Amino acid sequence: MALQIRRGTNAERLAITPASGELIYTTDTKLVYVGDGTTSGGKQVGATNAVNNDPNPQLGGNLDLNGFNINGTGNINITGNIVATGNINLGDGTGGDLINVGGDVSGHLKPAQDIAYDIGSNSLRWRNGYFSGLSVDGVLSAGAINSDVIADDSTVMVDVSTNTFTGDVTGDVTGDVTGNTTGYHTGDVKGSIFADNSVLLVDAVNAWVHADVIVGTLTNDLIGNVTGNTTGVHNGDVIGNVQGNVNGYVDGDLQGSVFGNNSTALLDGMTNTLVCNVDNALITSEKVIVTSDDNDPDVAPFQLSCITTGTNGPGAVYKAARGSQATPTVLSAGDTIIDMSYTGYDGNGYSPAAVLKIGPDKYTSAIGTGVMPGRILFLTYDETGTTGADNAMVFNRQGRLGIGKDDPDEKLDVVGNITASGFVQPGVYADPTARDADITSPAAGMIVFVTSLTQFQGYDGTSWVALN
Repeated sequence: MALQIRRGTNAERLAITPASGELIYTTDTKLVYVGDGTTSGGKQVGATNAVNNDPNPQLGGNLDLNGFNINGTGNINITGNIVATGNINLGDGTGGDLINVGGDVSGHLKPAQDIAYDIGSNSLRWRNGYFSGLSVDGVLSAGAINSDVIADDSTVMVDVSTNTFTGDVTGDVTGDVTGNTTGYHTGDVKGSIFADNSVLLVDAVNAWVHADVIVGTLTNDLIGNVTGNTTGVHNGDVIGNVQGNVNGYVDGDLQGSVFGNNSTALLDGMTNTLVCNVDNALITSEKVIVTSDDNDPDVAPFQLSCITTGTNGPGAVYKAARGSQATPTVLSAGDTIIDMSYTGYDGNGYSPAAVLKIGPDKYTSAIGTGVMPGRILFLTYDETGTTGADNAMVFNRQGRLGIGKDDPDEKLDVVGNITASGFVQPGVYADPTARDADITSPAAGMIVFVTSLTQFQGYDGTSWVALN
């Protein structure tokens, strides 16, 4: 006869706890369960899908997959260790998959390829990272770094314990620099600078320098006012006021007025005039221009005065040489030591009226140590605005004066006519012997008077003949 066991729906099975060995058949799922006296609904027996349908299946030993996979949708909850000797793929890489790590990592995290994978992204960043060391090959971008920075040679470049930086900086520094800087700075510095005693040295607000520059070289431009002493050589333009003493040479253009210690103007930059006495000064310049609107001879714009000894008066020494100031060379015959041009305003400009030239005689060949044969040339300009030999007067190295004659042969050598309002006295000799002793090479046209003969005589080119 047929054996009928306990039966009902799967829901009804789950509501009871069958006794040990009691069989239950579910009419809706067509499965058989056996009770163990403690498990609600019993345990499924004799079916292929028994593990799938059992809410709490248990293994009695190790599970051997036999080369197959565990596939499905759900969670794997393990209390213990998972040991895998192959690859572990977590997530499908398309986003949305979360990996929750609630434990510690014991071991190294190394990428499978060099410089191929990232930790985080531009939009999703890790919050904090704690490392005992960090080696970075490439760019390190950070909002703030609170750590020492050590160079390749083990030098501590940034020391957070002392708030100091040691090393070279190339590029722009934006912000405040508190502390000492040792070395050179190339570029712009914006902001005020204070000394160790908090005294303001550079006022960036008012563009002032409030300090003495004692040691060092300033290269490039210094813009603003300098109050105090500057020691050294300055090359370039100074724009602004210089208060204090300038000891040394000023090589270049000086724009503005210059005042004495008593606030008296020495150089008037507004009217471009020199309004002081040049006393015991050595002036080295290519050009000195003195101008005045005063025509009073007692207040002439250029005066020389001194205490005379009876034989010496005010002196002016003019020196000239070839070569250079550092290495002068000897002058040549005909060179000019001084060339003074006297000009007058003609309604349109200044035209020359006369010229005075002084220098070694152009006809000498005796220039040497202690010897400089001289010559003075006076030139005037005529109504055509020109000059030449006819307008020249020469006083040469032999004490001869030539008028219209560039190289006079006698004490007075005139090219042209002579008009005398008084008497003209020729050479007077006691007798022909005295005459011939004095005139060894007579020239045709000479006239003398011989007192022993009471006779005017003229030389005809061959002999002396009586004229009376």
